[in-house]
Amino acid sequence: MKRNVGKRDWLIRVLLSAAIAAFTFIGNGEGKIWFYSIGLILLATAGLRFCPLYWPFRWSTVGKL
Repeated sequence: MKRNVGKRDWLIRVLLSAAIAAFTFIGNGEGKIWFYSIGLILLATAGLRFCPLYWPFRWSTVGKL
């Protein structure tokens, strides 16, 4: 698996997953499973530095500022 998530993209994913986690703890419980799923996907793709949606289109944010 070749990395296709660059530093800026990684940072955005981590910050968004943290914001989603904070929102789910504060929220009233409606539709939390969707927020958990999205946050987990963002965190997983940030941790692996690989986004499966980028792969078919041969997109990469590695090395871009």
